Amino acid sequence: MEEKFDPISGESQGTSGEDNFYFDAATGEVSGGSGEGSPKKKKLLPLIISLAVVLAAAAAVVVIGIVSGAFISDKNKVIAAVGNTFEIPQIIKDLDFNDIITSDAYTVGIEGEADGVSVDVDYLRTKEQQAITGTIGASGINAEFSGILDDNQLKLKIPFLDEEKMFVYHYDQENTGYFMEMLEEYGLNDQVINQMLDTLHNGSEENNTNLEANKELVESIVEIYQKLEFQKIDKRTFTIDGKNVSCAGYETVITTQMLKEVLDSIQKAVDAGAVYSTTGDVQGVIDNLRYALDNSDDIQVRLKYYIYKKKLAAIRAEVNEEDVEVRFEGGTTRTQNMGFYISGLKILDVKGTTEGEKDTTILSSMGTELIRWSYDKGTGEFEASISMYNYDYSQENYYIKGKITNEKDSGEIDISELDAGYGPMEMKITFTEGADIENIEGEEFDIGNASVYECMEFFGKIYEQLY
Repeated sequence: MEEKFDPISGESQGTSGEDNFYFDAATGEVSGGSGEGSPKKKKLLPLIISLAVVLAAAAAVVVIGIVSGAFISDKNKVIAAVGNTFEIPQIIKDLDFNDIITSDAYTVGIEGEADGVSVDVDYLRTKEQQAITGTIGASGINAEFSGILDDNQLKLKIPFLDEEKMFVYHYDQENTGYFMEMLEEYGLNDQVINQMLDTLHNGSEENNTNLEANKELVESIVEIYQKLEFQKIDKRTFTIDGKNVSCAGYETVITTQMLKEVLDSIQKAVDAGAVYSTTGDVQGVIDNLRYALDNSDDIQVRLKYYIYKKKLAAIRAEVNEEDVEVRFEGGTTRTQNMGFYISGLKILDVKGTTEGEKDTTILSSMGTELIRWSYDKGTGEFEASISMYNYDYSQENYYIKGKITNEKDSGEIDISELDAGYGPMEMKITFTEGADIENIEGEEFDIGNASVYECMEFFGKIYEQLY
């Protein structure tokens, strides 16, 4: 039989016809046969997760150095190569409506329809007020509503419930009415509601604390980055833009102590409120990583960077006897085609093509297509399909198609087709500078301080109206 060699590493891959690798998405196992005897099995899923976490933590040290802008120089070839390799995709740039939503006044509109239900809602904001108006339609009935939030109260108008009343909640004062007593049974009191509305309108004093915590997090990781030392290593050959090219190599080492210091910095940011998690997932991840580091032998992550024409050809992370490698194979950008490897086995493949101004990308694993998306930089049209595989080998498919328009003082995301597993949907989101907020008037009904009698009378009217 003919012996095969890896064109990148030059290592033998056995003989043709002997090896047959199979990846089981449910169990995370890879089976490989040598033609004789029992097939070899390797439990890759835990390895993938652990190495990915370690690689992400290690790479964060370098990436934040790039973002900070403090270390980009001609002398630092690795940092320059990373900065030259990664570009912000055009679709992300076209989805940037920050100039509009940070202006003094703006309006965001949402229109959608699915399964006989229609929604048409506008959110309007000025320096003094926020407002929401809209209509929800279902079963031939259209229910209108409107609300205004200012510096002391929330006003609501829901004609479907009562054409005359204007519901008011004063969040700048104590609220002790019947509704508040009902909510307290569910652990929600007026102090929580008042604080929530105040934060929504005026922002929170915690924001400055969070910004400071994030700043300290970046500074501490940059400090860790400064401890890294890069050294030149042997060149390697990679395939870029269809050609085998020789690439310069550089290496740095991430120690267990460095990883612990990164975790300490993240923990400080979490404690200061810079990272939120209502379920405690963030803290759980930190605790699990710390436990793993405390109960393992001294870990050294060897990060190797291979550079070709001032851009990355590959990043390789070696942990003990295992390794993870990302190869940047080029195209219209260096990252248009990529391969993700674990211990020499390709587990993810990114293939991109460009026709005119339309980019199409396919993400696959072990020959199975998972995601396909395309974006036309000229027209703003996009399309994506996702295939999800469950542990019982069943498949779920999702699809979206639409168009993005981004102009100086307005923008639009028009989703003409959306199938998220609940039937076809249509949706349009618009961003416009300026906001015309109309005042709400009516017979005031104080939600926070209404008595039992007032509440029962109100519920009685609703019951009569519905039945």
